[in-house]
Amino acid sequence: MTPADASTRPRDPLDDFSLGFGFAFALLVGIASGRAATGLELVLLNLGVSLTALVVLPRLRAGPPPVRLMGVALPLLVFYLYYLEARLALGGPAVVWRDAVVARAELPWWRAMSARPQPALLGEVLAFGYVAYVPMLLGVMVALPGGPGRGALAPAESVARRICLAWALCFVVFILVPVLGPRFLFPWLQPARFGTGPFSYLAHLNQAYGMLYGGSFPSAHVAATAVTVWSAWRWRRALLWAVLPVSIALAVSCVYLAYHYVVDVAVGVLFGAAAVMVDYVIVGRRARHTSRGRRSLVAEPASEPGQLEHGSPPA
Repeated sequence: MTPADASTRPRDPLDDFSLGFGFAFALLVGIASGRAATGLELVLLNLGVSLTALVVLPRLRAGPPPVRLMGVALPLLVFYLYYLEARLALGGPAVVWRDAVVARAELPWWRAMSARPQPALLGEVLAFGYVAYVPMLLGVMVALPGGPGRGALAPAESVARRICLAWALCFVVFILVPVLGPRFLFPWLQPARFGTGPFSYLAHLNQAYGMLYGGSFPSAHVAATAVTVWSAWRWRRALLWAVLPVSIALAVSCVYLAYHYVVDVAVGVLFGAAAVMVDYVIVGRRARHTSRGRRSLVAEPASEPGQLEHGSPPA
């Protein structure tokens, strides 16, 4: 693809969604934090990031394969920025935590759990499932048929878009229904359940520097994982057998390592399924309609000279 082709290539719908969600989420964080100035600063930051992405990402997707992967996967980094912004709303003293409402049926069970050390090997295996999260997401995008950078309906692009949509749903609920999670309410559980190997160490680093205080409900990890499992089943069944054990370990680790309540995991699965359905109905239908329109335009010869020059270019 030539540079001219790259500059005129249609954007993925995810680019526009990132822009709109970044603007709306910044306002939500500003309102929830009670600081209008914070909301304005985030609006400017998110608009700057999203507008830069609107220019850069289509060109990356038109490049060689490693560059195309960057163009498809970088929106996940943009949404991670939005995730971190939720700290400004969840870190204030006025936040009312909703654990007693969301996990009411589970709380007696969690309180009854012993602080006695559990098998270190089990903790290490489940910690591996937890830290394998991002490599699994990227690996699925690379391994799906066609590879990244093939258009809005391509598997890799669909996975990235659906993950970001699932995350967006989770982030909004983080702000509207703040939930601390069991590792904060029952701090004796994690030391008894983690292993002593490198994966447990990496999980500790991640929760210390890369995770929210609160934001337990629902599990964004599980929501994105549900999207990847569905995608592997839909587009490459052989890949499913590599993804499924890691996904199960991740879902179990969310509860065993006290990151999430069981209800967080269940709703995360529902949010992942909802993201797949919404994307299929809205983006898939629109893209298929556009594709049919372009094919009919190419199939029918122009009745007058120059007719195609002023319409949509043929595919």
